[in-house]
Parts: sequence; C-alpha cells; structure tokens
Amino acid sequence: SQHKNEVKKLYQKIAKETNSLRELWMERMNFAGKGMVINKRDMAMYVKTCHKMRLEIERRKHIGLEFEEILNKQQQLLHNDWRCREEQQVTFSTALRAAVLLLEEHIGNSEDKKALLSTRDPERVAGQI
Repeated sequence: SQHKNEVKKLYQKIAKETNSLRELWMERMNFAGKGMVINKRDMAMYVKTCHKMRLEIERRKHIGLEFEEILNKQQQLLHNDWRCREEQQVTFSTALRAAVLLLEEHIGNSEDKKALLSTRDPERVAGQI
C-alpha cells in the first residue's frame, strides 16, 4: 500500500505539472482572456505536445501497474518464505524437544546416574582413554 501511495503521488505530481505547463502554454499563446492570436503551426505544436504528454502519462501508468504487480509478487514470496521458516522452526523445535526428553529418560533409567554424568568430566574421560 505504501508503493501504491507513492505511485499515486507520482501520478498527481505529473498531472499537476501537466496542468501548469498547459497554463503556461495558454499564457504564451495569449489564450488567457484575450483574443485567440495563434497560428496553425503553433496550434499543431500544442496538439503534438499534448499528445506526447498523454502518451507519457499512459506509459508511466503502465510502468506503475507493472511495478505494483512485481511488488505484490515479492510480498507473496516473502509471506510464503516466512510461513516455511515458521513451519521449519516448529518441526526443529519439536524434534529437539523429543531428543532432550529421550536423553533425560535415558539418564533417568540408568542405574548409575553419577557414573553417566561423570563421563562429562574431561579429566576422567582422558584418564579412561
């Protein structure tokens, strides 16, 4: 939605500039309240410029729509990626919890817990080797 707003602002800016150019052109051509003192060459140039501006506006609208599609696709990919990461995290956490429970159960069932725990002492392990 932020990108849509940016595209809208860009379009509004272009429309404002177009109106401002039109007003300047009309002042230059003496359209502002005075009689129409304009020749055919100037009018043809005005029409040609208006046509170019309309084409540019349409081109930019098309670019904006393509950009919106790309951003929507990226957003969809990002959501899918996050969903997969969450699923992987849940799977990993479940497997890790199961492994810890098995180890604790094994230690609990051991006849000599101290002997099993003492194997964690590096000096004793080195002595046994």
